[in-house]
Amino acid sequence: MPNLFDSPPPRPNFPLSRQSLEGIGTIEVPGGPAWERQGKVFFNPALGMSLLIQTQINGFSGKEQVYLESYNEVNIRDAPEWERGPEQLGQLAGLPAARTSGRFDNGTPMVTRDYLFFAPFTTVLLQSRVPAEHAEALALTDYLASTFRR
Repeated sequence: MPNLFDSPPPRPNFPLSRQSLEGIGTIEVPGGPAWERQGKVFFNPALGMSLLIQTQINGFSGKEQVYLESYNEVNIRDAPEWERGPEQLGQLAGLPAARTSGRFDNGTPMVTRDYLFFAPFTTVLLQSRVPAEHAEALALTDYLASTFRR
């Protein structure tokens, strides 16, 4: 499988720190005064951007496309107006991974970009939502995903 990134995305101009992912690996997360954190959710009020990092225990190793289809069905369930955008299967840090994008309008047009890392018996989810007027902020999601290490 090809790498999801041909070259590293640009690093953002604010503080980052490395967070452990429950024994699976680590990933950089946003910090500094522009970002609020509540548990696994990071929020930037100026952008209206939210990032969620979570893990799910499962047995989808080798069935990444099946999991991705199920994941997208949940997006449609949670946001009935969600429109599926480009997606790609590949790898990050030697693990199978997927990138999926979309858009929905809940009164505010929003764009989404999510990364799924398939570790044995666990899937790591990096989910981002931002108003469409700040769609360029999804580059942060790409950068954070590129920092995943096992």
